[in-house]
Amino acid sequence: MTDRRPGKLFKLGAALTLSLGALTAVTASPATADDSPTTQGCTKYFSYGQTQVQIDNCPGNGAASWAWIYRPADGAVDSAKVELTLANNTYPQLYTTPGYSNSASYGSDIVRIAICERSKSTSYWSCGSYGV
Repeated sequence: MTDRRPGKLFKLGAALTLSLGALTAVTASPATADDSPTTQGCTKYFSYGQTQVQIDNCPGNGAASWAWIYRPADGAVDSAKVELTLANNTYPQLYTTPGYSNSASYGSDIVRIAICERSKSTSYWSCGSYGV
């Protein structure tokens, strides 16, 4: 004979809900700081202030590396740049203005970057530096 009491069904539903909640808590990824790099395959993503940078040391376009920079328009910054250090000891820079992006390919892997923003009010650059 099957037990059809409502209390038993409620307990089963509560146990199932708790199990799913625990599963969700286990699979949730931890929060990361805004300025911390994240990766997906060979591509690494960085940010400083509101400037976003992507670095790829295996872009598949025939170049050894590729970099992209974007700065949203907000009125506080008049330009942004990423200063690159390449494995062949060269130091290219990639600039953009708010609301626009810029990209370039390079003949050597990127090993370090500094993302910088220039304030409209002071004309000074502030930068964050990251290992790739």
